[in-house]
Amino acid sequence: MKPLLACLFLLSTFGTSAAYTAEDGGPKAFNAVVALHSAGKFTAAEKPARAVVAARTKELGAEAEDTLRARLLLGKILQDEGKNTQAEPLLRELLPSITRVLGAEHRETLLCRSTLCDALSEQGKHAEAEKELRTLIPLEAKVFGPENNRTL
Repeated sequence: MKPLLACLFLLSTFGTSAAYTAEDGGPKAFNAVVALHSAGKFTAAEKPARAVVAARTKELGAEAEDTLRARLLLGKILQDEGKNTQAEPLLRELLPSITRVLGAEHRETLLCRSTLCDALSEQGKHAEAEKELRTLIPLEAKVFGPENNRTL
């Protein structure tokens, strides 16, 4: 399903807030946050994303794969909102766990690293971002292929 159609479906199902569904942290709540994020509704996605993270952390534990994915989505939402000073520590804290649980070459681990680079760069921390990118870009080329949009 295309992101806009998914967003419309989820919004028609859950309403415009999606916050009330987020407290259970289940797949419907997570997908509603994904739909809001995909539609560029970053501010609207932040509160339910935080609720999903809290619910999944409580129910599944901080290092469960579903919790890690929710934390990554929150970090991405914060970075996309321009809240890079909030995204950076969240992503720095997440990176060791997501690497350990999913592996260094997993696409979500790579997304965590690239989102951290974006957050660093947006704060003017270009040397730190460059250092991370020097190791990240060859790894992304290996995982996604040299002709993939992520590695061009």
